[in-house]
Amino acid sequence: MKKAFALLSIIAGVVVYLVFRSAPPAPGPRALTALPSASKAVGTSRAEVSAKAPKRLVFGGVQTPAETIARAYVLSHQTEWGIQPYHRLDAQTFETPLGAWVKYQPYQGEYPIFGMQIQVRVNRHGEIKEVRNSYRPMPEADLTAFAGLNGMKEKIGRPLGVAADSKPTPVLLAEPASDTLVAAVAVTLSAPGQPDRQALVRVTDGQVLSLSAPRIEFVKR
Repeated sequence: MKKAFALLSIIAGVVVYLVFRSAPPAPGPRALTALPSASKAVGTSRAEVSAKAPKRLVFGGVQTPAETIARAYVLSHQTEWGIQPYHRLDAQTFETPLGAWVKYQPYQGEYPIFGMQIQVRVNRHGEIKEVRNSYRPMPEADLTAFAGLNGMKEKIGRPLGVAADSKPTPVLLAEPASDTLVAAVAVTLSAPGQPDRQALVRVTDGQVLSLSAPRIEFVKR
């Protein structure tokens, strides 16, 4: 009788061990969950998992206390706004008695992208009070169109009345109805008895895309 009881105890112990061994481990805290390891069973690698995370943005311009606050806000919305890592954000801070406006101008390489901007208003207490965002995720522009820029002024100068001392500035333009960036030049137009105007001219065919008062960075000093 004792031998039978002992045999039953051993069998029961083995069953319990096998059950616990085959059961999946309890999930740990989400913050401690590791990346999937590179294995055939998982079918993914650490590199592939990391590639899905948003890449770090590049910022330019002068970093101020207000810009530091605005930058953290922009970084926290990078995925939501679709900000691409190949677009650098150059910051300008405009101080006011009530705080500061931080304006981010997107660039691709050395070329500013007109038609897109992010503006963040920070009050004196370091609180974000207003955000204006016209950024759109767009593919990288083809910059080969700027190769023939040297003869651009002569090409458009006479019909448009380009100021003699105006140097065509290459820019990229994000037009409202287009999903691609347009290679253009910004030039100052001058006519007797009229205020100077800025024209954005498409590089490929010389077509005027917009006319406006000169931006501050193109005003003659």
